[in-house]
Amino acid sequence: MKNNNLAKPSRKRWLFLLSFISLFTIQSSYFASEAKPDLTPVVRINLTNPDDGLPATCTGVLISSTRVATVASCLVSEETYKQVGQVNVCVRAAGARNCYQSKRIISHSKYLGAEGVNASHNLAYIDLSQAIKNVKPVKELTPADFEALLKLEPDALTAHWSGYRAVYAESNLSRVIDIDKAYIPVSGIEFDYVNQRFQLDSVDSMLGRFYEGAALLVQHQGSLYLLGFSSTMRPDKYVLYYPEVNPCDEDPIIVRYPKPIIRSNTQIAAYPVAACGMTGYQLSGTYTNLSCKRMSRSTSLKKALAQNNPVAMRQKAQSLLKQDDTTDSVIEIYQLLHGAIESGETDSSVELARLLIEGEVFPRDISTATDMLTSSNTPEAHLLLAKQQLRAYVDQDMRSINSEVDTALFKHLEIAAQAGYSEAQYYLGRLYQFGVGVEESSRTAYKWYAFAAMQGEPRAQFQLGTMWVDGRGVRSYPQVGHYWIRQAAARGYAKAQNYLALNKGQHRIDDALNEYEFEYSDTD
Repeated sequence: MKNNNLAKPSRKRWLFLLSFISLFTIQSSYFASEAKPDLTPVVRINLTNPDDGLPATCTGVLISSTRVATVASCLVSEETYKQVGQVNVCVRAAGARNCYQSKRIISHSKYLGAEGVNASHNLAYIDLSQAIKNVKPVKELTPADFEALLKLEPDALTAHWSGYRAVYAESNLSRVIDIDKAYIPVSGIEFDYVNQRFQLDSVDSMLGRFYEGAALLVQHQGSLYLLGFSSTMRPDKYVLYYPEVNPCDEDPIIVRYPKPIIRSNTQIAAYPVAACGMTGYQLSGTYTNLSCKRMSRSTSLKKALAQNNPVAMRQKAQSLLKQDDTTDSVIEIYQLLHGAIESGETDSSVELARLLIEGEVFPRDISTATDMLTSSNTPEAHLLLAKQQLRAYVDQDMRSINSEVDTALFKHLEIAAQAGYSEAQYYLGRLYQFGVGVEESSRTAYKWYAFAAMQGEPRAQFQLGTMWVDGRGVRSYPQVGHYWIRQAAARGYAKAQNYLALNKGQHRIDDALNEYEFEYSDTD
């Protein structure tokens, strides 16, 4: 069906676009003042895994009475490329739970390609055999609205995750439909011009088992709009281990770890980009070839760079830095980062400061880097400032840090550690262990080591292990301690490897990732 409104925008449509732009420029307090949206159109998809025949679930979104959108990774095996043949879509409305059978499933034709999974193509549609009544579908974000959205600052975009717990090999899928949906406000979402997807670095919006197809939604004037779907998240789980109780212990110890503070990076399939890429299958008149081509040109990296978009300039510089040889790109990298910094892009200041400290791409300039990091005042900037202060001290000599340094060092590390940076969490644990800038506390050191160890920081895993072995901050429990030391050794940490070698090979390094496989806990 042709959409004449896109060919010639009416006054009504322009007013809508202006209101939509106003919506995204308002900060999160605007959303906090609104009532929790009706999440009924966020539905559960029950399916059978095409590889092993076991039952599984993921999340979808009702975009019309007979159509559900979800991620292709829910329905297509990344190993065998097999697609699910049929699914059931279950929804609870008006106090009743009903499931509807699929009639047709179509996944993005470019989702699995020569280079593997592409998050910008992670989309699939499920046509239902009958209409779902009494449920208001989520509205689609149109190409024109999407163009307006990308003109905003990343911090101005506040939306919500919503999704069900993904279940695998559950014997009774009918009972899990009643589990509450996730409802997590998020901000700071950034569009990746290089890869044409959203991305989110966050410490307060972990999805855990919600991540498989969790929908990114925004509420406006009583309606929900679909921005995209969670495609991949790193880390999606964290390392945790609850060992068997030591049978020789007359007073068994229950091993408990603090609730983790984890920094995650989530790649989000931008719905309009993925929808426009669905070859030979258009959702509605909204996604015509003409409107999609216009959107593709306006959201391209080339167009963003031509407009001196500071986010795109930083992203282009970061993509150049990933090349094996940056010799021919040094000038371009500097010009891109410098141009972004002149536009006030804080992350570019941090990126350039990091390069000046490392001294590999550009000549080392600690003084300039320090000034840039100090003015940036971001958690990553605080981490880099702390590491610069620690450069003069080897790990064992942290007690010798003078009083003029320790207070500032503690402040920098605390800010970065609370933001989920595992390296900062490890160093903060060291400060508490040695009483640098803060009162000495083995129990608090244990907590910060545990945070970092859960994220796979090998130095923290080793320290956590020795605390369990020696009984510092916790009661001695060598079995738990050896587990963590083995994890650190398996990651190549020399101290952990030497420790195990001195213990007469009692705990083989190779076993750390097989006999003692990771026990994972979801990050919800």
